[in-house]
Amino acid sequence: MNRALDSYLRMLAGPAHGRAGRWLDVRWPEPSSPSEMGREFLSADRLANAGVLIEALARHIDVYIGIALHDRKAGDRTSVSRSHLAWTDIDRDDAQSLLDGFPHPPTMTVATGVIRSPRCDRPPGSEDACRRHVADGASRSGSRGSIGSWACP
Repeated sequence: MNRALDSYLRMLAGPAHGRAGRWLDVRWPEPSSPSEMGREFLSADRLANAGVLIEALARHIDVYIGIALHDRKAGDRTSVSRSHLAWTDIDRDDAQSLLDGFPHPPTMTVATGVIRSPRCDRPPGSEDACRRHVADGASRSGSRGSIGSWACP
């Protein structure tokens, strides 16, 4: 698995002692599905396995990874009892400029390719020095099949 994806999955999964029995929610477009989305819940304590699936899918289609770990293999809010991350989705064309002007910068921004909107993730108590920005083909107006690479300002 590439370093960017490995770092991102470890950030999402949090401390190793809290991963057992928890699940990453991985989704991708799948027109033949009734929901038009494919979905797998992948064990948060087996990140290498998750990386294999994500990289394979991302070669051909967009892949979405939920921020909060799930307590069971279900996609509703009741399957998430806690999270070590706080996030917000900003679905606006000027999202990055709004973030750049915000006095408390996020630890990370992820450009999802949807309206070029970044997702901001900030672990509680994180310091400004560990800010990271994920930038790749997906941040360039929705290029398909990209999973991210780290760029440290």
